[in-house]
Amino acid sequence: MFLWKTHIENVEPICKILHIPATSKMVEMVSQQPALASKVDDCLLFAVYHFAVFPLTDEEWAVHLGQPRTTMLQRYHFATRQALVNAAFLKSTEMSVTQALVLFLLASRYTL
Repeated sequence: MFLWKTHIENVEPICKILHIPATSKMVEMVSQQPALASKVDDCLLFAVYHFAVFPLTDEEWAVHLGQPRTTMLQRYHFATRQALVNAAFLKSTEMSVTQALVLFLLASRYTL
């Protein structure tokens, strides 16, 4: 939930990609019952988590999540890529997959 709040506060005002009320419901549902998450949900969540890493400093990241920021950035980058593949992003007609891809590409331009 911390990364979702970080995304809402720091990323969403700059790039309006998601419908926050609808996505908030999905995030809450998945946080309470992770087994119910679909491949599409995973795809969007990992893209949000990946992008939410960028506005945080190393110190904030260590205080809130206890892991090195660079390590988690690499993990979320890989997880988002894998989730996009699992959701068959090249064939998908789901809006959430397209949103995840856009968020991933926007964030990735700082890591490539």
